[in-house]
Amino acid sequence: MRLLLCGCLAAGLHAQSFSAESLKNPAVARALDSIAPRQQAIVEDWIRLTEIPSPSGGEQKRAAWIRGELAKLPSLSEIKTDSIGNVSAVRKGSGGGKSLVFAAHMDTVFPASTPIKVQREGNLLKAPGIGDCTGNLIAVLELFRALDRAQVKTKGDLIFLATVQE
Repeated sequence: MRLLLCGCLAAGLHAQSFSAESLKNPAVARALDSIAPRQQAIVEDWIRLTEIPSPSGGEQKRAAWIRGELAKLPSLSEIKTDSIGNVSAVRKGSGGGKSLVFAAHMDTVFPASTPIKVQREGNLLKAPGIGDCTGNLIAVLELFRALDRAQVKTKGDLIFLATVQE
């Protein structure tokens, strides 16, 4: 997850292609350093989100949880759910940069009746749908949290998008 967040932070900072030079930015370093102490909380969020049934067309409960988490971030504006259930939020940049969308889907291929209880085997998490973009949703959410914790400024807007009905 650290590598995924590292790439996302660097891309988000510049809203351009990834550059190793971006990792030397003190704000990016602060954001990355803020992730390790939250490892257990991130895993708990991943489990919590996985255990919310989210069959295609029935993503409302998962969308509500995500929207609630986004509402906790002071840098986000325009937090909304559209007419079909996609959840989005905007982290405004200072201007002069390209906007960048971080998107992941909320739905899974399992019917709502599928028992979804995460089982731990050491460091391995097992459950229907745990890898079906749920980890990506949590990674992007944690990216936006890390940006806030480190007070990272971007030129372009960063857009969080959790989509329905993949």
